Formats: sequence, C-alpha cells, structure tokens
Amino acid sequence: MDTKAIGKNIRFLLKGMGISESEFANKIHVSEQTLERWLDGDRQITVYALKRCADCLGTTMELLTMGMEK
Repeated sequence: MDTKAIGKNIRFLLKGMGISESEFANKIHVSEQTLERWLDGDRQITVYALKRCADCLGTTMELLTMGMEK
C-alpha cells in the first residue's frame, strides 16, 4: 500500500468536499494526530480504517489506494 498516495487522495477528496481534517478525524473516530500521520504517509493506515475513510468520503477503498489525483 502506498501510504503517501492514500494520504494525497484523502486530502484531495476532503478539499473537494469542503471537509476539514479535524472534522473528518471526528467522523472516523481517530485523533487528529493519527489522521495527520496517515495523510502525510508517515504511518500506514489499517484496512479497517481505510474502509471507514472510504465510506465517509463516499468512495471505495480501491479508489483511495489506486489514485484519483493527477
């Protein structure tokens, strides 16, 4: 799993949806620090957490991992 690509994809969707990182962290029940580490690619996201992110963002785990930002 490319952790940096996943972080970029999540940030891309958050920005497009107008959701702050803080608000998103609360929605998926993680600390802001944990979310920041995932978004920066400093910490690998679990499959379970990736599923929660995808569900909250209205997308699939595959799109978050394969990429959508060009």
